[in-house]
Amino acid sequence: MERRSRINNLTAKDLFQLEGRNPYFHIFHQEGDISSTCQFGWYEWVYFRDNKAGFPFPKELLGRCLGPSTGEGNEMSQCILKSNGKVVPRRSVRPLTRDEEISDTEIDKRQLFDKLIKEKLGDSITPMPEGNEFKLNHEDLQEDL
Repeated sequence: MERRSRINNLTAKDLFQLEGRNPYFHIFHQEGDISSTCQFGWYEWVYFRDNKAGFPFPKELLGRCLGPSTGEGNEMSQCILKSNGKVVPRRSVRPLTRDEEISDTEIDKRQLFDKLIKEKLGDSITPMPEGNEFKLNHEDLQEDL
């Protein structure tokens, strides 16, 4: 919902009161920054760097982008859904390459990821399993940062 409302507030409307501008400009009298919102689509496959991996080559992990992170990281930070069901803010995010999109091993990784998320959080048809409460708490964020 946050991502959708951000897009709504940064999109120009055909309303007389807004004078051809978007709601953000009408309130703050400056153009809003859309770069973090338009870089990735909702629930898009991405790779991000795992901070717990060893220096100098942190490991890249597969995840799903949930939209810009607010209150954690910088302006380009994105909320990423990990395969364990946790949501973490990350700045080192990249989309999949064309080769990764069509690779059989990468397709298998994505199918396994979806299976793990469905078991942990459910999906639009299957409700979340009992005892698996989805919540984003500040301690988990600090641990992963």
